[in-house]
This record gives sequence, C-alpha cells and structure tokens, in this order.
Amino acid sequence: MTRRILHIVGRLEIGGIETYLLDFVRESRNRGIESHVLSLFEKEPGSLTEAFRSLGCNTYSAHALRARTQLVQTFERAVREANPDVVHSHVGEMSGDAVRTLKKLGHHKVVVQTHDLGGLAPWTQTPYRLMSKNWTIKQADRIIAVTKKSGNKLTKGTTRGFEVVPPGIDVSDWQRDTQSKAAIQQELGVQSEMLLLHVGRFHPAKNQSFLLHVAKGLLDTGVSVMLAFVGDGETKSQVQLQAKTLGIARSVKFLGTRSDVADIMRAADVLLLPSKSEGLPRVLLEAASIGLPFISSRAADLSDVFEDPTTLDISRPELWIDKIRNVVAPPKPKLDISIARAVDQTLAVYDS
Repeated sequence: MTRRILHIVGRLEIGGIETYLLDFVRESRNRGIESHVLSLFEKEPGSLTEAFRSLGCNTYSAHALRARTQLVQTFERAVREANPDVVHSHVGEMSGDAVRTLKKLGHHKVVVQTHDLGGLAPWTQTPYRLMSKNWTIKQADRIIAVTKKSGNKLTKGTTRGFEVVPPGIDVSDWQRDTQSKAAIQQELGVQSEMLLLHVGRFHPAKNQSFLLHVAKGLLDTGVSVMLAFVGDGETKSQVQLQAKTLGIARSVKFLGTRSDVADIMRAADVLLLPSKSEGLPRVLLEAASIGLPFISSRAADLSDVFEDPTTLDISRPELWIDKIRNVVAPPKPKLDISIARAVDQTLAVYDS
C-alpha cells in the first residue's frame, strides 16, 4: 500500500497542474500519506515552494535542460530522503529524463500522468521532446491520462495502454462565498456590462488574444461587455498592447494573480477558454462547481466529464460571439469532480 509519494512537476509556479497537486497532497495527507515534490525544469525553488512545504513536503529543484550535471545528484538525494513507494511524474511526455534516471537508480514504480495534449514546446526543444517521449513510453511502469484524448495523443503509434483518471478539486473551496457579487462588480467597474472571464496563465497555448477579437466583435455590434483576465505570464504584455491597438483597452481588465477567483467567477456571466492545447482544464471543474456557464475550445476533451459541454472552433470568432449573445447553460458533470475521487482512482492505479 502506498504511504510515500514523490511527485514530479515542471515548475513550482501557479498553474492548473500545480494547484491540482496541492489539493492532491492535502487530501493524501488527510489519509496518512506522505508526499514530496521535485521540479524538473527550474534551478531555483518556485513561488509555490512554501505552500508545499506547509503540507509537510520536502521540495527539490533540478533542471533537465540547463543543469544536467546536477540532475542525477538531485534525484539521488530526493529518493534517499523521501524513500517513495511511488514516483508520480505530472509532466507527461517531458517525463523522459525523470523516468530514465529513476530506472538507473533502481526505482521500480514510476507512474507518468499526461494532463494535456503536449506538443507545444518551442521548436528548438523538439528533438529533446521527442527523445523524452520515447523514454517515457518505453520505461514508465504505468501511464495515467486526464482524458482519453490526452492518453491517445501520448501513446499514439505504440501499444502502450493507459488509465483515465480525470482531475478533481476541493469542491468546498469553490462553494464558499466570501465576497458578494456586487462587491466584485463594483471593484471591476462593471455596471450593465456582460462580464466575460478568462482564468489562466498568459501563454501562447492559452490563446488569450483570440478573446480580444471576440470582445471587439461584441462591442462593435452594440453588446456592452467587460473582458477580465485573471493570471500572469509571458504573453501578458503582448495581450495588453493588442487590446490598446484594437481600441478596446477600456473594456479589458487585467487582474493578475488573485486569491479570490471563486468570487470573481460568481460575478461573471460566462467563462471563456479558447486554448490551442488542453487536457481537462481544472478551471472548468471550478466553474462547474459554482454553476458558471463556460465556452471552451475543442482542444479540451470534455465529453466524458460534462453533459453537452459548449465547445467551439477557434478559427472563427463569430461563432463565439453568437454563442455569447445567447444564454449558455451551466454545465452538468457526469461524474464526481471532487479531489477525493481523483485521489481514490490514482491510489488504485498505484496499488494495482
């Protein structure tokens, strides 16, 4: 039976996978399971380091691309100190170095989970990504995918099987009302406008610039909207500049990283997710727990989790404009979206 887990992530920074892992570690801790975390692509500990340490985790930092001479030593120390029953890598096809190193160290229960569709790394990393994927497929003991689509993408062209384990959230966190809808709307300056919301890091894969064209199209046709972005990241300044260029800066709010995302969601009319690559986005589970309608790109694989989810192509902003102008029904989950269910299923994979 699993009692100690070493989790591997890309970076200890705020993101859907890392936030999911915090919930996973917290729920596991309540069951007497000890967790530790190693980041595979950062030399220095990230901003979530203290959050994981507050849950009793040792944290380790390595960089498979920029500090390869320290990679093996970091893994040796992590395995020695954490003494894990299972090593669980959450970086999908980029898990190759972790899997290969752990196998050389004699570890025999290495699980790889793919949380998205992969393949959007910079072109300069393509050789490394393909090599890493090959190592992952050949040497991982078990593979978990958040959806069938993400699992099929990782294992395409091979005979590897995988288990589907949709992620979960701590539902109680998202059903706790700490601020009124009116207070959030007043802060944002929303009066009669429809509040469109995007939650996520600024990254090319998240495709935030697409929403600027959607907002402009609505404004040009006389629909009063406010578009709010929650999150930070590498493309934020580009999106801010684009909003000015399109002449809609007054109707766009950049809120940065927030601790009251649930309250902002309650104040919104619809959540928009036009990603180019996704697995099963955590933010959609959060929206479902609140009852917030959402529209997602077809990159996300939602059919196994939601009844009749609203998904649209991202090549035509007018499709999104038309859908937003008509009321979108809140999604209905087909399954238990709690973190407890996700932990139960994951532990079953470990122990099978």
